[in-house]
Amino acid sequence: MLLVYITKTAEGKLSGSKGPAKQREKLIHELEEERRLRLESEKRLGEVTVESEQSTAHMLSLQQQLSSMVNRNPDNKKLHLRVLLNSHRQQSAISTHHKVGRQGW
Repeated sequence: MLLVYITKTAEGKLSGSKGPAKQREKLIHELEEERRLRLESEKRLGEVTVESEQSTAHMLSLQQQLSSMVNRNPDNKKLHLRVLLNSHRQQSAISTHHKVGRQGW
C-alpha cells in the first residue's frame, strides 16, 4: 500500500518537471533507500520479537523451578513471594522497553 502511494507520488512529481531523467533517477534511489530501511526495520523487529519470546519462556521456566523449590520447603514462602514480585517487575520493565522501542519505528 505504501509503495503504491510512493510510486504514484513519484510519478506525479515526474510529470511536468524539467529534468525528468534526473528526477526519476533520484526518486528511484529514494524508493530503494526506503525499501532497504523498511526491510532492516522488519528484520530487527523479528529479532526483538524472538528475543522477547525467549526471555518470557526463560522467566516462566525460572518461576516453575522456584515454585518447585518452595513446594519442597514451605518455609520459603516469603522468599518465593519476593522473588515472584521482582520477576514480575523485571518482566514489566522488559515489556515496557520493547513497547517504547517499537514506537520509535
